[in-house]
Amino acid sequence: MPDLPLLITGANGQVGGAAARLARERGVACETPSRAALDLADAASIHRHMDGRRWRAILNCAAYTAVDRAESEPVL
Repeated sequence: MPDLPLLITGANGQVGGAAARLARERGVACETPSRAALDLADAASIHRHMDGRRWRAILNCAAYTAVDRAESEPVL
């Protein structure tokens, strides 16, 4: 499976960005979709993005970090 890319969610954040940089520095192809392209809070978005595609591995580095807002958005 070396020809398959990694899927890294949350690559705009600190952990995901570091994972993507590390992978690329080592010559590993990776896909780093934006939240608009892959919204992990939306099942339909996940299905659309995943349908018929394969990756070497999926690194889920996405996080909901709006701590104060989290109390008023328990579903997210």
